[in-house]
Amino acid sequence: MKYLFILITFCLAPALISQTVNGIVPSNFKAKIPACRTLVNMPKVDNVIEANKADRLNTELQDKVYRFGKEIEVAIDFIESSEIFVLPNGNIIRQLSISSKGAVSLNFIFDQFYLAEGALLFITNESKDFIGAYTSLNNNDAGVLGSEILKSDKVTLVLEEDFKNLGKSQLKIGTVVHGYRDIDEMAKGLNTSGDCNVDVNCPAGAGWENQRNSVAMMVNGGGFCTGALVHNTSGNIIPYFLTARHCGSNPTNWVFRFRWESPSGQTVCAGTNNSGNGPQNLNVNGATLKASNVTSDFSLVLLNNKPDSLWGIFYSGWDHSDGLTVTSATGIHHPDGDIKKISKENQSLNQQTIQFNGGQNRTWQVADWDLGVTEPGSSGSPLFDQNRRVIGVLSGGGAACNGTNDNGQADYFGRFGYAWNNGATASERLKDWLDPANTGLTFINGIDPLTGIDTLDCALTNLSNLEPTICNNQINPEFKLENLGSLTITSAIIEYGIDGSYGQSINWTGSIGTFSAALISVNLTVPSSGLHIFNARIVQVNTYNDQQASNNLIQSSFNFIQPDFYAKLRLELDCYASETSWLLRDNNSNVLYKSVPYSDDNADTIELEFCLSYGCYSFQIKDSYGDGMSGCSLIKGGNGYYTLTNQSNNSLLATISESNADFGASNTQAFCYDGISGLSDVSSSRQSIRVSPNPGRAVVHLQSEGAIMERIKIVDLFGKLVFETAVDDVQIIIPTEQLNSGMYLIYIETKFGETVERWVKN
Repeated sequence: MKYLFILITFCLAPALISQTVNGIVPSNFKAKIPACRTLVNMPKVDNVIEANKADRLNTELQDKVYRFGKEIEVAIDFIESSEIFVLPNGNIIRQLSISSKGAVSLNFIFDQFYLAEGALLFITNESKDFIGAYTSLNNNDAGVLGSEILKSDKVTLVLEEDFKNLGKSQLKIGTVVHGYRDIDEMAKGLNTSGDCNVDVNCPAGAGWENQRNSVAMMVNGGGFCTGALVHNTSGNIIPYFLTARHCGSNPTNWVFRFRWESPSGQTVCAGTNNSGNGPQNLNVNGATLKASNVTSDFSLVLLNNKPDSLWGIFYSGWDHSDGLTVTSATGIHHPDGDIKKISKENQSLNQQTIQFNGGQNRTWQVADWDLGVTEPGSSGSPLFDQNRRVIGVLSGGGAACNGTNDNGQADYFGRFGYAWNNGATASERLKDWLDPANTGLTFINGIDPLTGIDTLDCALTNLSNLEPTICNNQINPEFKLENLGSLTITSAIIEYGIDGSYGQSINWTGSIGTFSAALISVNLTVPSSGLHIFNARIVQVNTYNDQQASNNLIQSSFNFIQPDFYAKLRLELDCYASETSWLLRDNNSNVLYKSVPYSDDNADTIELEFCLSYGCYSFQIKDSYGDGMSGCSLIKGGNGYYTLTNQSNNSLLATISESNADFGASNTQAFCYDGISGLSDVSSSRQSIRVSPNPGRAVVHLQSEGAIMERIKIVDLFGKLVFETAVDDVQIIIPTEQLNSGMYLIYIETKFGETVERWVKN
């Protein structure tokens, strides 16, 4: 039987998962993108029947796996099945909707997963809730991925592809999970476990903070379990994660959630009140199986990535001396998918051999919990002895709540000591992984990864308050002195200067704890106009040399202009302000000024002033979507526009008006000003390429208005290059009879950059 386990999230807001790009809104939420019309329907699922099956299975097996979803095996090639929309800038939007009528939630297992650089994958619903963006950071050696879930019976998968990497992403869905239990009432909803359970941050959890920090939910498909990070004897921190074998042995698509626990002061310590919520975004995607064994019911996996030590992570110690006397025991787990709980047994434990999952399982028996219980969802959770070392993982049992009391039944934990060397090969036992040097140690204590850092390690970071271009000779840069070491920093000597000199210093004193920082501000006089570099470095920390010199230096270039005149920019943003950016360069292509990110919610008129010397400049405005600033303006109801003028409000002959706001992906205009002869328009270098006939059949004719074309490439919508040639002209005719019917992207390179045009072959 195949057991799959899923982390269930509330979808009233965008879901957060590790290694995803957050804060980016899916492109299909914009009115510019047509709604998806391609729909794949799943076979009918009866939620009541499936829930009853799951309850009977839990009763029969007593394995304490929480099941909430039915797996529907499919073979959907997303790239082949999705419908395509081509953005004006050449990027591709692929969309595919999947529906499973009556589902409380949907989630997916990609059995082929690879995202090219620049690709963004979202899972969205009609309420504009979404998961993502998944990016190339989620790629892994196994080439698979399990998604978070979205509460909806119909979702749309949206892939945004950079035109430079078309055809490189691979996405095939092997399993659709139809959620048959209501997330808000039964699944990993907060406060769903029995009233006798005790939050881990209640007084009963005092002294168990380290062990608490090693425990996480592990998820995959239609259910979930619990497990814990464990330490090893190699001297290196390796992200090994221990859970139960019956929780599964294919962790490539699991999701591991750490530190989901109620904060102190918001806990419930066995009662009917609701616990406070905790962070839900401290997740790691995927792992590799290293060892598992049915008779000792364990699986040891290696996480694809180390959990961030700043999450407050701990790697628990263990004891494999199987004959030890256990005078008391503690369990930490996620019962019924609820927030993290703690259970305690104050009596000595007995060893029991039970028939479980088709084999004889050697276990520790917890005859009757004295505090709390376990429930479905607790499977695989660690059992700690009185020395706070792991001695087992939960296999199953009958313990449960009876109101605010427990029902007096027993639980059984597969013995760590039996799993240690019970197997013919390394893939069936623990010792080869957790004692790779064969030290013979019978137990080790756990470790906080922060204790493995250098004692003295300071860094200079976050240089700010220094613009790329300044208009006077005084600068006031700020930066942070950050403590990355384990010892509190009380003093530091910092030297700073300009252009490689370090003529000034600061003797800083104070107190900076680990991973905290102090803000440093300095003042300098710039000796002359032109390009310069501000630099600062750490000389000493706590009167000693820093142990990591590689992060002691910080520097940034800037341009000091003694202004001859001031240019004024007036920019009215359109409704899609986040698509707009701009650069002002000098005649040597040095960037003097550039835009900050704009927000669609705060589209407005931008007014800025630039100090400049007499000479020639270029102003480039970009639109990431590729339709310029056309479509709408929040202020005037028309298109966006910009103007550049001098201080007397005379035009500098660089402008985009509302009537020509559709400049495509980029527009560059150059101008000169000498203060005497006045204004000079040196070029109006809009990248305008005419493509005709469009649609066409036998030939395509490219005509450039101004800029000489240097190279032409034609690519189909799957990224295949079908034509390429060098050219040195403003026009070219390309024979296309050999091409199949369909849409193509034509890339035209000029000295001003690359333009992408769409062309359809009939």
